[in-house]
Amino acid sequence: MSAALDVAETFKLSSELRRELQGRQLVKLLTSDPITGGGPAGGLRFLNLLHEPDDALPVAMAAMEQLPNLQSKQLLVIFS
Repeated sequence: MSAALDVAETFKLSSELRRELQGRQLVKLLTSDPITGGGPAGGLRFLNLLHEPDDALPVAMAAMEQLPNLQSKQLLVIFS
């Protein structure tokens, strides 16, 4: 997890801000190389490891808005 997510968890930031940061991390994972732990499998692992299971859908929806292309969005839907 990124340092920003650690801060959000440690200082109990609002759920909205936490989900925004998690969405950005998910986008970063989905758009990175699967060889380095990213791609759809990395994104799915990330969603499965969220501290709050109820955050998975809002985080995925936030990521959907930030993904750069239709193929990335389709992969998120397929693997989630």
